[in-house]
Amino acid sequence: MEGNIGFLVGNYGRKDVSAMINVPIQEGQSAFRLAAKFTETDGFYENTFNGKSEDIGGQERFTVMPSFQFEQENWNVTARGSYSRYRDDATVLVPLNYCGEDPRVNPGSLQNDLFVRLVATSNAPGAGPEAAYKSCAKKPSSSAFKVNQDRDLAVGSEMEIWGVKIEYNYSFDDLGTLTYVAGYQDTEEHGAIDSDSGPLTILHNEEKIGHWQNSHEIRFASEFSSNFDMVVGALWMQQEYDLRRKNFPSLDSAFSGQKNEQYAFFAHTEWHLTDKLTLIGAGRYSVDEKDFSICPSGQTGCIGNPIKDSEKWTDFSPRLGVNYQFTTTCLAMPMLPVRSELEAIMEKQGASRQPDPMIRKRIRPMR
Repeated sequence: MEGNIGFLVGNYGRKDVSAMINVPIQEGQSAFRLAAKFTETDGFYENTFNGKSEDIGGQERFTVMPSFQFEQENWNVTARGSYSRYRDDATVLVPLNYCGEDPRVNPGSLQNDLFVRLVATSNAPGAGPEAAYKSCAKKPSSSAFKVNQDRDLAVGSEMEIWGVKIEYNYSFDDLGTLTYVAGYQDTEEHGAIDSDSGPLTILHNEEKIGHWQNSHEIRFASEFSSNFDMVVGALWMQQEYDLRRKNFPSLDSAFSGQKNEQYAFFAHTEWHLTDKLTLIGAGRYSVDEKDFSICPSGQTGCIGNPIKDSEKWTDFSPRLGVNYQFTTTCLAMPMLPVRSELEAIMEKQGASRQPDPMIRKRIRPMR
């Protein structure tokens, strides 16, 4: 058995605790591992609303990751889990309103943004000409970390993420290795924010977001030839995303949702003509289907009758390339661009989306 534990403290209330333990169950065959981390900060911002001094923008985060591995002569299985919980303050927005004239001198000046005029002429707690002046955009300085916000509806950000992954490998003597990978991840998030970034309840937003993803992959990596390497396989993924937003004080609502299903068949081959020269051939056939619905904020009659659309794409991506290795430490650039399967997946899933961590292992390292 082995493990470690660590502590870290810093300014702004920073506290970190991390720990890990490895427990062998059966020597050389099975083992269990557990890792966890807790992080907490008070935040970098000071809220001076209504004469108070309060630290805001803090974070409280906890993650635990158990894993189990079992291995026999020609097969092994690894199971991993993860759970993360975030309990953060609402995001702090620094006011950047235009002020053509000091609102302390002329509270109703038309040279200032409407928001500044509303704050300057209001009798609400925390408002007034001085509060309006604090809402004006200024040059960056330490004062940028002082805000004057009511934040009555900005309850913070709460998020929970959990997932499981299983990988099974079976080795056929002198033929190759068959690999199956399956995974599931679920995310639930609830957050609210003081969008007007000031002392009046003019605009606050609340969001609830849900997302789940399920994926499966099977592939075979050859070992039956010293001159020819091959990886062939298939993958399938399904996911669903839902966002619901409510605006205050108007109570205006909006939502959007998306369902997505993808599957693909792929092959990657390397023919080693000599110890230095390798020809590469690969291909991938992909199918991607999306169902989308949206109800924009403020659109009359949209609730119960959202805008909907569906699309389906198919694509075949062939690749050819050649590698020449002058020495064991020097590799020539390919004559034709050769993308990895991971790069292809990132392209299919969109530049704004991270690739599924359960399909990172795709192609064996090049010789």
